[in-house]
Amino acid sequence: MNHIQLTYPVEIEEEVINFYTNILQLSEIEKPLSLKSNGGKWYVLDNLQLHMSREQVKKTSSKQHICFVTSNLDRFKEYLLAHQIEIFL
Repeated sequence: MNHIQLTYPVEIEEEVINFYTNILQLSEIEKPLSLKSNGGKWYVLDNLQLHMSREQVKKTSSKQHICFVTSNLDRFKEYLLAHQIEIFL
């Protein structure tokens, strides 16, 4: 597998980019010049790329998701809550 493409509504781009760049601290990779004007960011996780792109979403809910593995779920939960990230269980 080369990459995962996730989309988000334009209206929340700032929050999405902040979450993946600053809170999760993923390593950003350069997008091709021809795609930079489309917004979004690309990240790399080991040998897998995560492409975050804005898209006008036509429905109010989606099953899109990405799963991260952590060795300490309680600590990760505390970290997210400290950054005002709402957790849905």
